[in-house]
Amino acid sequence: MNLKVKFALLFSLLVSIILFSSVLVIYFLYSDTRREDFNKRLWAEALQNYRVFYHVDTLDKQLLREIDRNSPANLVDLQTIILDVSFHQLFCYPDTMHHQLDKQLLQKIRWSGGDGFYFKKGKREYVGVYVGENSRSCYVITSAIDRYGLRKMERLRLIIGFVIFGGILLTALGAFIFVRQVMKPLDRVKAQMQRITANNLKERVQVGKGYAELEQIAENFNAMLDRLEKGFELQKSFVHHASHELRTPLASMLAQTEAALNRQLSPEEARQVLVSLKEDQHALIELANSLLLLSQYDSINYSSSWQWVRLDEVLYDSIALTNQVMPDCNISVDFATIPETDMDLAIRGNEALLRSALRNLIKNAYLYSADKCLTVIIEGGREEVCIYVDNGGEVLTLPEQERLFIPFFRGGNAMRAKGFGLGLLIVKRIVQLHRGSIEYSVYEGKNRFTLRFPKEVTEE
Repeated sequence: MNLKVKFALLFSLLVSIILFSSVLVIYFLYSDTRREDFNKRLWAEALQNYRVFYHVDTLDKQLLREIDRNSPANLVDLQTIILDVSFHQLFCYPDTMHHQLDKQLLQKIRWSGGDGFYFKKGKREYVGVYVGENSRSCYVITSAIDRYGLRKMERLRLIIGFVIFGGILLTALGAFIFVRQVMKPLDRVKAQMQRITANNLKERVQVGKGYAELEQIAENFNAMLDRLEKGFELQKSFVHHASHELRTPLASMLAQTEAALNRQLSPEEARQVLVSLKEDQHALIELANSLLLLSQYDSINYSSSWQWVRLDEVLYDSIALTNQVMPDCNISVDFATIPETDMDLAIRGNEALLRSALRNLIKNAYLYSADKCLTVIIEGGREEVCIYVDNGGEVLTLPEQERLFIPFFRGGNAMRAKGFGLGLLIVKRIVQLHRGSIEYSVYEGKNRFTLRFPKEVTEE
């Protein structure tokens, strides 16, 4: 269902319920007031008949009937009957009235005393009064039809029906007009959103002042566009650099192959060509493996069921593997604080991924170190474990630091080292996968990479 229609219907339903409840309260209050007023008139008529019957010495029954017929109370179809305590009829008006004695009813009238007992049969309303004055105690029952009051009630019901019907119609019409006006800014925002595509991500949603909620929606949507635009730019840059990095070794391999085919090579020259092709093939394999790792890490999520891993043990394993490949690498390991228990340096994580991250970070520090000497410091705390990797290579400039973790980016100190600019990105992905962080800083004139791993992580 359309949001406008749904909101208008809900608003109309709410107002209709309030309107219906209000008029019902008015109707029942008026009905109760009419009944009380008519009962008072009947009670006054009953007492008047009693006084006339007992206190007029020269009672003329015909006179009493004329008084009842011309009662100022305007009681329509008035009927009165007076009974003594033995339930014998003393007076009846009109003479043609037929009545049946109900002793239980008379008992209730007697219990009510002078306040009167009220009851109703059909449209006729009754009041029974027991008046006890020594030998003149008797029951007076008076009834009539409130023709004028009931006619007003019928007219009130008709008015209420028209009011409810008209009120619902006007409420529905007003609700649709109101919702349409309220939704106009949202419609404009929707139209702006529909114009934004992958080809014009720089366009932003504009919302006028005075609509705090819409402003928040627009701000959040624009922030999402900023993230998407940045992601698209990174993706374009990644594809561009990846294709460039792949094209370079492939072109080199093709050129060497064509040159070898166009010449008569000696065995030594042929060997040199094969060695060069082998290096290019190793570079392609390394690049392909790096790209594959990045794609795999994007599909892995943090799991609270991961086992506890001691980072010091993973660090020593990574250093051992690095020394096998780069035996001239000199790595020293220090502890910032002496761990009190085995769990001081443990986190929940994937041991293979952590080993890959530390190996890539150490390799990066080795490649760009001036003296091939590295210092690794590990520090355990209650909330996190930190690993610091320092090397004495050329310090990065501020612009280079800002672009350090962009795919295929290499700093000015990378001219003397082979690589693709993916190692640090792999490290960052693995660290972020463990809900940690990686930072670059300059510490005592050296390059420092800081890895921070929280010990307990709330799974998202």
